[in-house]
Amino acid sequence: MTASDNNRSEFRSNVFLAAALEANSNVHAVRIRNLSKSGALVEGVDLPHAGAYILLRRGRLQIEGDLAWENAGHAGLNFRSPIKIADWIRRIGHEGQQGIDRIVQTIKTSNEPSAADLHPLRKKSIVEISAELEAICERLAGLPPRSIEFDEELLKLDALAQSLKRLAGGGTF
Repeated sequence: MTASDNNRSEFRSNVFLAAALEANSNVHAVRIRNLSKSGALVEGVDLPHAGAYILLRRGRLQIEGDLAWENAGHAGLNFRSPIKIADWIRRIGHEGQQGIDRIVQTIKTSNEPSAADLHPLRKKSIVEISAELEAICERLAGLPPRSIEFDEELLKLDALAQSLKRLAGGGTF
């Protein structure tokens, strides 16, 4: 069975990782947004078209694959062989990543946020806070390489921004 034969129900780790996507002799700076052993969702500018052979690089790691689809700055990748997710997120740290995965899973399965969850948000609208956090994440992600601790905090901040966006009705998971 090839990586592209796997179904979408495979566990996906929600991440915020800088990487390089090579295709057609071009290198594209991308952010990996979710990762499974057989594929990934990436976002970036001027991504290659569906069907392109790709090489995804993150630090010393690399994986060959194919670009399954591309739309509005997002793309789905199918890897040609399985990866070990832990290796790809190791730089950020397992414990922090597991916490983000738990938060995202809770959000996906919850219909209503509790009053305790919303208490600190009463002074500004959720839409305003979500937009501000998302803009901060975008600016921070575009900065030069940072420390492991910085990347861990950026990942947490981005997860919160996405949570608020969902609560405000501006996006879905």
